[in-house]
Amino acid sequence: MTTFTESGSIAAAVALLSRALHIAWGNGNPDWETTRTIAAAQFNNDTITLPYRQISQLVMTSEDGKTVYQPNVDYKVPDSIGGFLYDTDNGWYIKLIDAASTDSLTLVRNPTGTIPAGASVAGSYFVPIPPEPYNSTSLIKEVGRRTVDTAAFIVPDSNGAILMPDGSFSVSSKPTNMLFVSARFQFGDAVGEFIGETGVFADTQIVSGLPADQRYFLPAQIQNSGLLLSIDYRPRQKRYGTQGETISHRLIL
Repeated sequence: MTTFTESGSIAAAVALLSRALHIAWGNGNPDWETTRTIAAAQFNNDTITLPYRQISQLVMTSEDGKTVYQPNVDYKVPDSIGGFLYDTDNGWYIKLIDAASTDSLTLVRNPTGTIPAGASVAGSYFVPIPPEPYNSTSLIKEVGRRTVDTAAFIVPDSNGAILMPDGSFSVSSKPTNMLFVSARFQFGDAVGEFIGETGVFADTQIVSGLPADQRYFLPAQIQNSGLLLSIDYRPRQKRYGTQGETISHRLIL
């Protein structure tokens, strides 16, 4: 068994720092953080499919709404996928144990429960922001990307000026296995768009003929998107022409 060493990680960070880096942003999914309705959905062969795999606050009723069906009693998640859990914040939610690439969720009718065979059901569920897929190669719906303004080696520092959700850091004069990259998006970037995702790309190829000093690029101006190095989902917010925004990522090699 081989082990990727610390010096190997530092060497990878050094190599990455020498490449063209961009930060992209996109719409994400408009259904995130919304309540979706189940309307007259029918159990077919004792199964029903919802379009989202990670849900919470699930309520399923008879089509007329008079009977409330209970997770794990009247219907369940296949054992190979996960199961239902309950808490006061999320209500009934799905605890996944698999890493399937599909976004949909199959629910199975319990033959000993109270849902009649072939019945149509109604209800609702909440779609939270999902974890970022480790195998992502692109944003869900990119609206533009900007050349990074800052790319530097960093080290943890309790008094550091670089503040991230998991701590503070400072710039290192020596190579480390951590990189800090950031880009300042301008007032006119993506006005009117809802931003719900960001990502760092290496080796973006831009179409020819654009001004040499151009730093913000629309999808139509990108010949090859390059390699997605990191991705971050966040609550969607609408962009207005009265605000700029600095987006930062920390890359750990």
